[in-house]
Amino acid sequence: MPKKSDINIHINDGEAMLYRRERSSYWYLRYKEGVRGWQRKSLGTEDEDRAREKAKQIVAESLARKTLGIESAPSTNFRSIAQIVNDKLSKISNGKNNPYHLKLAITKYLIPFFGNKSVNKIKATEFKDYVSFVEKEMKKSPSTTTLRKHNSALTMIFEYAVEVNKMEHYEVPKKLLTIKREKIGKRGSFSNDEYQSLIRYMENNYEKEARSVNEKMKRALLRDYALFLANSGVRCGTESANIKWRHIDWAKTPNGSDVLTVFVEQSKTLKGKGRKVGLITRGKDKGVARALTRIISRSEKYKDLTLDKMLEKKVNEYVFRAEGDINFTTNMGRMFDKLMRDLDMKYDKTTNNVRTLYSLRHFYVTMALKNERMSIAQLALIIGTSVKMIEDYYTDDINAMNYDGLVNPN
Repeated sequence: MPKKSDINIHINDGEAMLYRRERSSYWYLRYKEGVRGWQRKSLGTEDEDRAREKAKQIVAESLARKTLGIESAPSTNFRSIAQIVNDKLSKISNGKNNPYHLKLAITKYLIPFFGNKSVNKIKATEFKDYVSFVEKEMKKSPSTTTLRKHNSALTMIFEYAVEVNKMEHYEVPKKLLTIKREKIGKRGSFSNDEYQSLIRYMENNYEKEARSVNEKMKRALLRDYALFLANSGVRCGTESANIKWRHIDWAKTPNGSDVLTVFVEQSKTLKGKGRKVGLITRGKDKGVARALTRIISRSEKYKDLTLDKMLEKKVNEYVFRAEGDINFTTNMGRMFDKLMRDLDMKYDKTTNNVRTLYSLRHFYVTMALKNERMSIAQLALIIGTSVKMIEDYYTDDINAMNYDGLVNPN
């Protein structure tokens, strides 16, 4: 007679369990496999020893798949596919980047809504109801950026489902979430007088009013960072945060003047390509050059170097942040926001639009257009955007370039 038992049997230090159902004499295995969660499998035998042997083999194969990074969804269930995609994103998420936001879309919205549906049975008509669901959960209409991220997450899930043969290419919905283009106005900017007033305050009072040494250091960095943004047109965030000392160099203008240049390695709009930017330079000991010199002077490692020597060394370290500081942009943004509020400069007096660090880029563009330092095509190349974008967002500034022609010289 086959050997039988009426108790649950734990194997592999509790990682799996053998058991029998009330109305069956066969042994079953319950074990956990990666993101698939707990799995149940009939072992097709009444013999306990044989059941133990088969169970250990199944668990060993599961662990081997985990070690090799091979995880296959158990069914066409949307939840099972989405969980595996979510697990892959977890390995590259840092709590701030794009994978983090895709994970958030999957766990907080996509799985709760589509979870029990078959991934190859989802129709395009269901996406309208999904947007309504997201709106209800968020208690507001999702932004264009949010919907784009949800679309990206859906695309990843469908692509993985096709890859593991849980659906066919023709079953993937051709149209996902409908995104209506929003007319977005530019952020607030500064007049030249307002900018000069801001810089004077940061130079004469801002650091002195700090309550601790650490706060003083942060304010000093914000001052230099703001000056760099306003004289380069480089975007705050990824572009500027990833600039290293090796990216900066001196160059000569056609008339022989010295000008600082910076290579923006991670240009936002030039996918996979960088761009070289010439900075507004007022001399080797003024403006941006002086700001960079101040940053060097606050470094214990390089404080004895001049700017020229620092640039000659081609140091492979970040200019504005420490290695691994993923909160740099957020922290600088918050400090600048508080500064704007304290100075009653939070809103652009002309447009009533909010001012942020990004406003310093707008200041650079408006000054370039106002002073006609370069053509719109040249400006577009420098700031890493299109001529059309400049024409769409800076119409008033472009029109102002032609005002002189409207004045009667008599």
